[in-house]
Amino acid sequence: MCRQHRCRRDTFAATKTKYIFITQGVEQPTRTVSCGLMRIPPFRKKRGGGWPTGIRTSSLMPYFPTRLTSETPSSTPAQNSQCDRIPVCSAASTTGVHSFRKPGLANIMFANPFISFTRIALIALVSSLRLTQSLRPAVMLNRVLVCCIAFLLLQPVIAAEEPQTADRQMTTDEHIAKPGWWPRKGDAARSDFVGSATCAECHSTLFKGQQQHAMAHSSSLVAKKIGAIEPAHLDQGPAHYSIGTENNNLVFKVRYNAQSFSAPLVWLFGSGHHGQTYLYRRAGEWWETRISIFKNFGPAITPGEPEAAPGSFTEALGRRIPDEELPKCFGCHATASVISGKFRPESAIPGVSCEGCHGPGAAHVAVAHADPGGNPGMIFNPASLDAANSVDFCGSCHRTWWDVFQAPEKAVSIVRLPAYRLEQSRCWGNGDARITCAACHNPHMALVTESAQYDQKCLSCHVASSSMIPAAEHPGAGCPVKSADCTSCHMPKYELPQMHSRFTDHRIRIVRDPGTTPN
Repeated sequence: MCRQHRCRRDTFAATKTKYIFITQGVEQPTRTVSCGLMRIPPFRKKRGGGWPTGIRTSSLMPYFPTRLTSETPSSTPAQNSQCDRIPVCSAASTTGVHSFRKPGLANIMFANPFISFTRIALIALVSSLRLTQSLRPAVMLNRVLVCCIAFLLLQPVIAAEEPQTADRQMTTDEHIAKPGWWPRKGDAARSDFVGSATCAECHSTLFKGQQQHAMAHSSSLVAKKIGAIEPAHLDQGPAHYSIGTENNNLVFKVRYNAQSFSAPLVWLFGSGHHGQTYLYRRAGEWWETRISIFKNFGPAITPGEPEAAPGSFTEALGRRIPDEELPKCFGCHATASVISGKFRPESAIPGVSCEGCHGPGAAHVAVAHADPGGNPGMIFNPASLDAANSVDFCGSCHRTWWDVFQAPEKAVSIVRLPAYRLEQSRCWGNGDARITCAACHNPHMALVTESAQYDQKCLSCHVASSSMIPAAEHPGAGCPVKSADCTSCHMPKYELPQMHSRFTDHRIRIVRDPGTTPN
């Protein structure tokens, strides 16, 4: 039984695994699974036991299903879909449900999600023997050797694909579905939130420090920012854009050929550290402006919008935000925007406040007032999380490893996903608490941007000099190049398309060629 995802599987030897499909309580070990990209037959067990066989050539393709879920047979997919790592995955001609994690090289139907290369070699050998049993011995041997060598050459790719902690981690939606608090969770009532000013009554130092952090200003009501926002103008083909003050409102105007549009801006997203984007209402729907304001750059096209000139008046207005996307946008840029399971932007607290990370504080405050000298509890403390879940916690808005794996970014844009990149670092290992997000970035103070300020963080794992011998407390080798400004070399910055700003790549590594971009 899969402890994490409740998947059913029978293992009959260390390297011989049989997956059983269940259809209305009857084992169907030869059913073919349709997994989006291909059709893969499960391993079949010979009469009286034996090696798993029946693998067709298609099953040697670089994508494989991972885990089978059929703890309890069900007549409908929704009742038994527990491992929904990929959008589409179903069993052909069955009524049972067989959902898998998103396929990957490192997951090839073994009981342990992190396969050993011995097992790879064994399964390659068995598959090759099966596929070539009708060929001459010389040809058969040649194919076996080629297959084994190919897997060995792929070893670095396979080893790097998943962090060791992946089996203990989840997507953000999975975390939110579990009992208890998690960022972006929206099951609490508005009365459960007390606001940061109430938190400051007892935690004034933490409150003042958190107000210096960019997260506290990740969104604002535009009405409270009038006078602090400079007018902006931008032309893109036949479209002319402007943002300026009019009748005590900050107004977004668009002129497209002979057509024109204007609307007061309602929300501002972004602290301004990199840039800011605006939201407005049109016909009862939320729209994102086609232009954004970037620090030290000025107005430019909003990231994600086409660089080409708009082809119609509606396209020139920006992007209508889908209803299902709104809770995620506001959930990361504001606090208490989803109340009792419903999106309520009018009740949102601008920015990521104390309760954005620690959860609703009304119960905590009530107990604290009742017993001023005690420990009130009744609040979530992210410091109690282990390393893997701590990074997932921040990944609720910055995306977890599984979030990115489900919807991968392209090319250099992946740099803006720090949690995912951090866990691709070799030194992340099995989850090292010394390099979690919060270990380096204190959420109760302004973000530190000087490279030298992080040297002591690096030296908590690495010895200070290449002449020193690593020890149990400091297993990392010393750098032979220099002993200061570690991140300037090992965590380079990249300018991302449309962002007009440089982002730190959190994959800690030896950068062989600084000119190459991550992928």
